[in-house]
Formats: sequence, C-alpha cells, structure tokens
Amino acid sequence: MNNFGDFDLFKLPPGNTFLNILKWVMTRKEFEFFRLSVEQETFPRNISDPIEFGIQRTLFRKQKLKKLIAAGKGVSSKTVQAKVDRWRRQLGRLERSQAQMTRLKKELSASRLVIYRPGRA
Repeated sequence: MNNFGDFDLFKLPPGNTFLNILKWVMTRKEFEFFRLSVEQETFPRNISDPIEFGIQRTLFRKQKLKKLIAAGKGVSSKTVQAKVDRWRRQLGRLERSQAQMTRLKKELSASRLVIYRPGRA
C-alpha cells in the first residue's frame, strides 16, 4: 500500500501508458509525493562525448518535466498550477537548448574537426 491507495503508480497495468494513468485527479499531497519521486530520478552519466551528454541529459529532463506537467494538470491548486506554468517555461528553454546542441553537433560532424594534443600522434 502506498499514498495512492491500492493503485501502484510504478507498476502500470499492461496496455496503459503512463500519461493515461495520470488523467485521474490527484490531491495536492499525492501530487507532491509523485513530484518528489520524479525529481529523485537520476540521469546515467556514462556518455563520454560532452555534446551528446548534453543532448541526452536535455531529453531526460524534458521527459521528467512532461511527467510533472501531465500530473499537475489534474490538481486544482494554485500552487501546483504555478509550478506547471514554470515547468512549461523550462520545457521551452530545454527545447531551444537541445536544438542549439543538435545544430552544434551537426556543424562539428560536418567540419570533421580533429583536435590533436601536442606531443601525441
């Protein structure tokens, strides 16, 4: 049993998507519990290319924000709605940042810039 009653949020029934489950109305307390669980998700740091790392991290953060926005739509609290508005603005900034990093990655791969370290072949 969890704060969501008999419904286990982390074990979805087959055929149901995460966002379809969130269409039911949450209380503010349930939403805050969910928000904390989403914000505690961590990004795996096993990418060596800094630009690719930035792109993947941006995608990860966008997914988290989309989950929070979808969940926050069902809560009738001004505080939660203010958070949803803030997350929407963050989502827009992340999309611009991702586009910028993708463009930079394409430019670098098109130029095939090779950087040599002094003293190394």
